[in-house]
Amino acid sequence: MGFLHEDLKKHGFQPYLDCKSICIGEECWESIEDGIKNTPIVVVVFSERYAESEWCLKELHVMLEAHSRKKILPIFYNVTPWDLRNPERGQFKDGFEKLKKKFSSNLIEQWKEDLEEASKLMGWEHSDKSTRYFISIIYRVVIWFRY
Repeated sequence: MGFLHEDLKKHGFQPYLDCKSICIGEECWESIEDGIKNTPIVVVVFSERYAESEWCLKELHVMLEAHSRKKILPIFYNVTPWDLRNPERGQFKDGFEKLKKKFSSNLIEQWKEDLEEASKLMGWEHSDKSTRYFISIIYRVVIWFRY
């Protein structure tokens, strides 16, 4: 996602990307949560491994809680909205099974609800493995921002 960050910067945006935006000594989750809450537009990239990450799912929850105050622009990268609606099947199955072993059933249910809600957002689907095609998606996102 570093190239998305750099591309947005080239076009005059001030994107927040945790690995590039958190300063040494800062509390990570607090910085991430503030970054999400204080931006008017969020680009979320759903990929095959998205549901393996508790961090991604926690971030998604914060985005959706603040959805009425911001735009959420999803990119479905080698996954479809169907995968978000069905995390225990399809692309997310293995990752979600691992999370079910580590976290409470209440938290798992919350994440399933969040994925279901996110699946209803109109976004860009990308299923080509080539980076060049993915970059064309990024340009569409940048153009969408501009207009």
